[in-house]
Amino acid sequence: MIWKFAIRPKGKRGVHIFTLFSGARATEKQREEWSEHLAHSRHPQPTASLAAPLLPDGFEAPGYRRAPQPSRYRDNSSWYTVDSGLWTACTESREVMAKHFRDSEMFEARRELDWMPEQPLVEIEAIDSLPVTAGCGDRKKPNCFTIFPMSDLLIVREFNMDVKSIPDLFEGIPLLRQTPGSDKFIAHIAFEMGPFNKS
Repeated sequence: MIWKFAIRPKGKRGVHIFTLFSGARATEKQREEWSEHLAHSRHPQPTASLAAPLLPDGFEAPGYRRAPQPSRYRDNSSWYTVDSGLWTACTESREVMAKHFRDSEMFEARRELDWMPEQPLVEIEAIDSLPVTAGCGDRKKPNCFTIFPMSDLLIVREFNMDVKSIPDLFEGIPLLRQTPGSDKFIAHIAFEMGPFNKS
C-alpha cells in the first residue's frame, strides 16, 4: 500500500512550527484570517491557541517570501504538513494513518477525560508513547496536527502574545500536554523570538 511509504517512520522524531495566537488580543480581520489555522481546543474559551504559522498581509518576517494569501504550508517545514495531507487525502490513507498512530488506543485512553483545568491530574503511563492529534479548519477544509509530545520538538513563535506566558496557559492549549488532566507536558519546546514580532 503506497500510503505506508509516505508515513513518518516509527521512532523518527519530528519538528513542528506553531504560532502562539490570542483571539482576545487579535483584530477582527486577524481572527478571520487565522480561524481555519488554529488547533481546535475542547476548552470552551481558550486563553490562547496554537496555529500553523501564517504570513498575512502586513506581517513580515526575515527570510520569508510574502504569500499572496495566508498559507499554513508556504515555507513551513513542519512534519505535520506531511501528516495532514495523509489524514485528508482519502479514506484509505486516513485508515492507514489511524492505524499507524494508534488512533483508537488514544481515543479509548482519553474518552473519560477532558481539557477542563479543574479535572484532577492523572497518570496514564500506557499512553506516553502515543501521539496527540488536534484538528483545525472546518468541514470544507479539514486538517490535522499530529505530534508526539514526549519526543517531538515544538518551535513556538510569537504573534500577538508573549511566549513567556506559555507556562500559565498549558491547561488550555491542546498539543502541549500528553493527555487532558495529566501533569505531563510536552518534553521539548523552543521559542522563536525576533524582530518580526510587532507586539
